[in-house]
Amino acid sequence: MPAIEPNNIDLESMEAITAAIANELKGLAWLFCNVLKPSLEQTLTNPDDINQIKKQISLLKSILCGYTVKEKAIADIIKAVAKKEAADLGISPFDVCKCLECKK
Repeated sequence: MPAIEPNNIDLESMEAITAAIANELKGLAWLFCNVLKPSLEQTLTNPDDINQIKKQISLLKSILCGYTVKEKAIADIIKAVAKKEAADLGISPFDVCKCLECKK
């Protein structure tokens, strides 16, 4: 028996969460390709200037670190949704956790 009786509202909310995450990822990809990448390219006006190169690398590192943190948060949400759906189907979330190789 599921931990919580599933209903259409639960399923719809899980679908809404995953759709929102997918939309957010599309937005982040667009932002990187259309705003951040061109901005980074403009920071380097002289390829021989080591300080400009260092600044560009530093900016890129900051952006990628931010994206990494966001990706981890999204992965945690997806794991939580999988566990919730498993519980609704009567499958132990701990079994799902073993499949996902997580410790939470």
